[in-house]
Amino acid sequence: MFRQGDLYSTFVVWLKVILPMFALALLSTLFLFSGKVDVTQSIPYATLNVGEIVKEQRISRPYFEGTTSNGAEITLTAAYAKPDAEKPDLFTAEDLQLRLRSQDGRALRLTSGHGVISPEMAQLDGGVTTFTSGGLTIKAQEITANLKSQIFETQTGISATSEIGILTADTMRMHQNEQGLEIQFTGNVRLIYQP
Repeated sequence: MFRQGDLYSTFVVWLKVILPMFALALLSTLFLFSGKVDVTQSIPYATLNVGEIVKEQRISRPYFEGTTSNGAEITLTAAYAKPDAEKPDLFTAEDLQLRLRSQDGRALRLTSGHGVISPEMAQLDGGVTTFTSGGLTIKAQEITANLKSQIFETQTGISATSEIGILTADTMRMHQNEQGLEIQFTGNVRLIYQP
């Protein structure tokens, strides 16, 4: 007759044999049913030109942050940025985002496909979309942002949508002042009111 302790010891001994064999069987079926790998094909996600990346200097996911004289926070981010060879304080950036947040919490966010950044200016182009905390969305081809004075201007025509309707104009000037965001539309201003 087996005692209680002997039964437990026998059970543990059998588990030491059965579990590794079960693991080996699982691993064998994994390799047995896996598909064939064509080693002559290149890796599908290795499409970058490595020579081009090594040759040029660039920063991946740059992040610039600062504060203006009136306390507004300015943040600039991009997918990557390249310094200018002749002007080291000038950067060319792709997939650019510019955020401006005033001390009272009002915010302005601009996104563009391309941009040129310097310590005091940002030239956004390649299709610029501006979002305000008041619910206004403005689309323009390019916008010049003076980061020091917080003035944003475009001369290429804009299309804006808000709760009251669609507005189009030839030029636009935005300025963050103490009362809030002031936007001036000039030249063939047209508002289609949609209540």
